[in-house]
Amino acid sequence: DTIADLQKEASQDESFWFENTARQRSILVHQETNAIVLRALAVSTKEEAVVPIDGPHESKRTDLAAFFPKTLGVVEGFAQQYNLGLGRVVLVRLKPHSMVYRHYDGEASLRGRDRYHIVVQSKQGSLMTSGAEQKVFQEGELFFFDNKKMHTAENNSNEWRVHVIFDARPLG
Repeated sequence: DTIADLQKEASQDESFWFENTARQRSILVHQETNAIVLRALAVSTKEEAVVPIDGPHESKRTDLAAFFPKTLGVVEGFAQQYNLGLGRVVLVRLKPHSMVYRHYDGEASLRGRDRYHIVVQSKQGSLMTSGAEQKVFQEGELFFFDNKKMHTAENNSNEWRVHVIFDARPLG
């Protein structure tokens, strides 16, 4: 069962969630999250340095990626199937009874890339809002998410909510 494999990887070592805390410390809207970065951008995020690179080298695996072969296998398999160049790949968990506050993602490194989510853990469903659209996604669902519109995410349950979030752009 694929989702069970991803859940097992996400819960294998609590310390992985605290390897890199810059996201929740420096970005106020993400203060109630933890993240495990599996692929990081291979180019500088400075405006003038962002250029498209063909193939899978738009991002590179991080040191922690070795502990998440099933998770990366799903994401990289999806990218290969749909001829996509991967950007960042991050496991993100949202605290119980908390939210990712209203914002949009406008970084230069996201230009031309689409955002996808896989719901790894969310027993009561994962409430997401993008623009005027609101939807509850269930464990195991993979979906496109328009992060360039104002958006929020809510976790109204008593458990952590975990998603794999990745950016990709069409190749060719």
